[in-house]
Amino acid sequence: MAHSIQTGNSVPYLGSTRTFTPAPILQPVSNPPLPQESVSLTGQPWPQPEVVAEKKAPPSQPEEKPVGVPVPATLLMEGPAPESAETRQQSALAGSLVQHFATSLQQNPKALAALEKWPHQQRAKLDDLIRDNSLERSFLHQGPHTPTKAMGLLPELIASGRLLDKDKTGKTTLDHLREIQEQPLEGNFQAGVVVSELLANLHNPGEINQRNRGTCTVTTIEYFHASQQPSDYARLVKELVRSEGKAHFQTGQVCWTNPTGLGEDSSGRSSVDRIYQSSMMQAAYKGIALYNNHNDTFWTRGWTRQFRDSGLFSHQSGYLMEQVLGKPTQVMEYEGNRQRFEADMLRALNLGQTVFVAMAWHPDPQDRDSNHALAVEKIENGKVYLRNPWGDGEKGGDNGPPRELVDDKGRVVVSQDDFFAHLKGAIRPERNFFNVWANRIRYHLQGEAGILKG
Repeated sequence: MAHSIQTGNSVPYLGSTRTFTPAPILQPVSNPPLPQESVSLTGQPWPQPEVVAEKKAPPSQPEEKPVGVPVPATLLMEGPAPESAETRQQSALAGSLVQHFATSLQQNPKALAALEKWPHQQRAKLDDLIRDNSLERSFLHQGPHTPTKAMGLLPELIASGRLLDKDKTGKTTLDHLREIQEQPLEGNFQAGVVVSELLANLHNPGEINQRNRGTCTVTTIEYFHASQQPSDYARLVKELVRSEGKAHFQTGQVCWTNPTGLGEDSSGRSSVDRIYQSSMMQAAYKGIALYNNHNDTFWTRGWTRQFRDSGLFSHQSGYLMEQVLGKPTQVMEYEGNRQRFEADMLRALNLGQTVFVAMAWHPDPQDRDSNHALAVEKIENGKVYLRNPWGDGEKGGDNGPPRELVDDKGRVVVSQDDFFAHLKGAIRPERNFFNVWANRIRYHLQGEAGILKG
């Protein structure tokens, strides 16, 4: 049984194009003023931008013209020679980003209070992160996750504590973000863009989206990863985009970067979502098949035919969850045993664990939406709250289980009756035999209240 929507050329709710927001235009300035953060987060004076002395060509020689990538006219300075103009342009972009971060920080008392408690080393890394020239180089990135927007999200991430979350090696999310800025990257990845997209996904995992690819299984796993293990999520992305093309799961297993996911495609996904999802799809087959991100198909090694089902089977999804999240999982097929499923899912959710479900999403078994993978967020008062990996492409309605839209990031609510009428199976963290049956007995005798007591 596939846990993914089938492939196809058209997606009713997932556009293959994006609406791009133009980057802000800076007005010419003679010398970009530094904001009140002229004293950095580490207490040291913020370095003043070095202005190269203007050089003029001898009267008998024509004045040199700028060489290199054209810069929008609104960013050009009048008067200085080309090398000075470039320095000032870069300084203006950096100053704009720093100013935006400082303004957002001042408007967030919780972030200010949290930052005061940060270790000096991490405050210095935050300084380096926001002033790194990779963000300047990606300033005009045409996409929804720009460095400018990322600077506005940083204070909320500081307040949430997610930047100081640690992985199993003791490294923080911030450590991994800085390493992305410092390492050589594979393909056409830009460090400033990758960091900006990661900050968006970490700030709101609802930004994670499968778009028009049949990757609902691995997109749901990516959603769990970013939601529950932000530091390890940043680590895995860091390894996937670096020039080695080789990453590692928490179990130690190698995960190779999918070469077909390195460049832009027609999906409209962020570069982080594209490389994460395409690499996970390939990893699920353990080398038996190769996933082609361009046409969303698998090639089996040694065969001449491709098979078009880009979905994954339940055992493959369970394997990936174990590798990515580093916890043993149990795959459960739903056979009408509703009370047992309710008890097991409620207990997992009460412990803050992940619950991955496969549901029949379209009555036609040949339709690409016939089987679909989603995350269970909450079960209460006769309703089940789900997160659809369609993200902002989810509009609610009756084209599947009747459901109501909760937000614009893919969250919906369905009745428990409709949920179980469409349920095919679930994957949750593994528990021992005694705990499972003790929990089911409590649920049978006391209902939901028995689960929530412990």
